[in-house]
Amino acid sequence: MNQNQATNLCKDSRNWIISILNGRPAIPHNPADYQDLVSSAELEGVTALVYSTLIERAPQSDLAARFKDQVRQHAARAMLLQEERIRVLQILNNDEPLVLKGEAMAYACYRQYQERPMTDLDILVKDNRFKSISNSLIETGYRRADSSSGDLVMPQISFSKKLTRSVTNVLDVHTALFNRPGLQNMLDYEELLIGAQLGKHPAGLIPSLGNLLIHASLHLMAHHFNSRRLIWLYDIKLLLENMSDDDNQHVISFCQRHRLAAAILKAVEASRLVFPSEYCALSDQLKMQAAEQTVPHIATGLLKAESQSSLAIQDWNSLRGIRQRLAWLRQHLLPAPDYMMRRYNLVSKWRLPFYYLWRILRGSVKIFGSR
Repeated sequence: MNQNQATNLCKDSRNWIISILNGRPAIPHNPADYQDLVSSAELEGVTALVYSTLIERAPQSDLAARFKDQVRQHAARAMLLQEERIRVLQILNNDEPLVLKGEAMAYACYRQYQERPMTDLDILVKDNRFKSISNSLIETGYRRADSSSGDLVMPQISFSKKLTRSVTNVLDVHTALFNRPGLQNMLDYEELLIGAQLGKHPAGLIPSLGNLLIHASLHLMAHHFNSRRLIWLYDIKLLLENMSDDDNQHVISFCQRHRLAAAILKAVEASRLVFPSEYCALSDQLKMQAAEQTVPHIATGLLKAESQSSLAIQDWNSLRGIRQRLAWLRQHLLPAPDYMMRRYNLVSKWRLPFYYLWRILRGSVKIFGSR
């Protein structure tokens, strides 16, 4: 199979998955394609969602059986992780962490926890509670990973604990929602507390649906280079379906204050293009607002980024003052030695100076070469 054939097969598999998630299932005629469909669903993060549709429409099919095997493996892993995450959040309860991303979505919008796969548990905490949370996690058996850089580049620390030989729970503790400098001052902890959903999660506090949509939309743009992975688009679809008028108004008010209507609209339209709905009042309001915002927020430029280099340039333009820019450069180009050792698979530290020099030259070209 040549590259073009592989690309077309990947597109065909994705289109079939989109079709079945939109309620138009059709079993492929060629059983040889079944494994490609399972693999594609896995990459898109929608294996359990596809299986749920298959057992409703074609429960006895060979394809449903293929998906069933995969879903069983995920369900066992998800159950183990779910129990551990509830336990950890109960331990951290006094520090009032906010549950984010996949964990929040699993409880806020999905029918079953295992329908929303995630690689880690993300929480947002107050700056002054980070030390307490870190100590609690270490006492509970978690290991803290070395940070790659400072707060301007990566305002989060990862902790991990091996549960079994093949299952590790990773917990990312954030002090800001976004890594991109132009977005770090938006949606802080105190703002996310407003309208937060108490009781949706058995051991944590979840932001309102409106704030979950804002976060999902901006995260798609800021952290995944405008990726169109189906599970992220499906998150937005479910949020749009479940949001109340108050949630819609909150999103509109947020976009008005921060001049971000175009950014949120981009994510909403990306989701609706794949998962159409007859009418979306929020989308219409965002279109009108985006047209009025002739001077959008500087971070909206991320929508036009064509490469990782252009993203770095957007970050540079978002920073204020020479001091902040120098700090950002230092954090990018001169991260901690332990991080460098892991990042470049170094065995001895005597090679570090050469890799730091290479990183500085490569990073400088990336940041300034396209300016």
